[in-house]
Amino acid sequence: MATITREALTVQGQVLKLSTAGQSRVGFGITGTWVGTLSFYVSYDGINYLTFPGGALTVQPFPAGTGQQTTSANGNFFADVNNALFVAVVLTTLTSGAPSVAIAAANDGSWQDAFLAATSLEISQNVAGGAVNSQVVAAVPSRAWRCRSASVGFSAAPAAAVEFQILDGASSVLFDCYIPKDTPVGFYTVPLPPPDPATPSSGGVVGTIGNSMTLKLSAPGGSVVSTVNGEMHCG
Repeated sequence: MATITREALTVQGQVLKLSTAGQSRVGFGITGTWVGTLSFYVSYDGINYLTFPGGALTVQPFPAGTGQQTTSANGNFFADVNNALFVAVVLTTLTSGAPSVAIAAANDGSWQDAFLAATSLEISQNVAGGAVNSQVVAAVPSRAWRCRSASVGFSAAPAAAVEFQILDGASSVLFDCYIPKDTPVGFYTVPLPPPDPATPSSGGVVGTIGNSMTLKLSAPGGSVVSTVNGEMHCG
């Protein structure tokens, strides 16, 4: 998940910085009613950003456009920041108003949290007759789904282990495990990858930007009713 900061810049010369150490891409979201100029900068030593070894950062309008180092209008922008320690947005001139600036850095698609609203879903589906239980979460343009938690349940204990998968798009397997046989009636929490202690909102299974995600429980057999629950986050 992204590291993110937001602030309204109200005074000429005001700076908003964000650490990008260990991150690969950064997003910028500019909103508000204002007249002036914002400039983008990058630092590679954690100190200098207006002069070497830092300097002006060329950003691209999202989703596409010509690179630029300043803006005098609201918009969404992004840049690759491999090896950079922080980026900064400077309110270099201000005639009126106050631009609201958001900066987000990440190694996955969540750098777009600087300007795209996140979407969360709680999904649940029952399937009877011992059949496959498959739930498809539709793709969202320019966003990647994350399954943060998942659980399965059975109306009767399955006689054999039951495969559970999380698929990226139509068929690419991101996560695969087996629910133990004789799992008691009730719910079994699927052991998804845990979050990084430094970023509690991380963890789970992340898909590819622009792809759907499927939670699939193989047929438990017999007349067993199965339930699949998932906590999904897009962003």
